[in-house]
This record gives sequence, C-alpha cells and structure tokens, in this order.
Amino acid sequence: MRRRLFNAIALLSLALLLASAALWLYAWRSPTLKKLSDSPAGGSSVSIDAGRVTYFHYVLDADPVTSQLLRGAVLPGIGGRPWRNAGCALEWRRPLSIAFGGGKPSTFGEWTVISVPFWSLIALSAPLPLAWLARRLRSRLRGAAGLCPGCGYDVRASADRCPECGKRKDEG
Repeated sequence: MRRRLFNAIALLSLALLLASAALWLYAWRSPTLKKLSDSPAGGSSVSIDAGRVTYFHYVLDADPVTSQLLRGAVLPGIGGRPWRNAGCALEWRRPLSIAFGGGKPSTFGEWTVISVPFWSLIALSAPLPLAWLARRLRSRLRGAAGLCPGCGYDVRASADRCPECGKRKDEG
C-alpha cells in the first residue's frame, strides 16, 4: 500500500516537473499575458514570461473616472512590474495608495501579486521522481547481482524466496 501511494505521488510530481519544464521553455519562446477578468472595479491576470509565472489581481474602491485613470495609468506599472528577483514574490492585499501633486497619499483599493520562478517548481517537484528512479535502479542492480531486490540479502543459495524478508527472487 505504501509503495503504491509513493508511486502515485511520484507520478504526480513527475507530471508537475514536466509541465513546469515545458512552460519554462514556452515562456522564453513566446511570453504570454492572459487577462482572467477585467472590469471598472478590478481585474486579474496571469503572465508567463522570463522564466516565471505571475498572478496579478486588483480591486478598486473609487469613482468611475478615478478608476478609469488608475486602470490606464497606474496599474500597468504594478502588474507589468518585472517580478524577476531570484526567488518567489508574494504581495498580498497591498493598499493601492497614490499621492497626487506631492500631497498625502490616498488609498483607492488593493492589489495582490504571486510570482513563482519555474526553476523553483522544478526543484520542488524533482526529488520524488528521482527517489523513485533510484529505488528502481537499486532493485534491478540487486537482482542482477544475485541479491534480494527488497532487502539486499544474498539469495543465490536460496531456492525461491528470500530467507530474510520473504520476497520472491523475481519480485521487485
């Protein structure tokens, strides 16, 4: 049961690893910005560029004229900001404050950014498939050397089963 669970989780991790690698290559070839929602009161988007995936969301609490001004002039600077630091970026529900003419800043809403580089997704998803591969190779090498694939006990003199763990010789 534990082995099947490990194999299933390793398979999901391998799928995430391959998807991350494919998106990473795609992002360098053709950067993409996908607007998920866009309205006068707010919006959200996902961008894939320069080796990272970024989610950006904003909500505006302002009159329609100010909202239009903010959506056209200010928000592209925040949502289009290059979140290309070495690690992950998480800016959660930050106030959207702007000072007009050097006066006191006014708050017009809030914004959220979650940005993750693809290399971190690959690094997080690689250990389980690598452990599965190492386990598989170790079992095959043990079997070829006349050892029990499960525990490594010398089974060359044994007839059918390992006297140490009880597994059959041909069982992996």
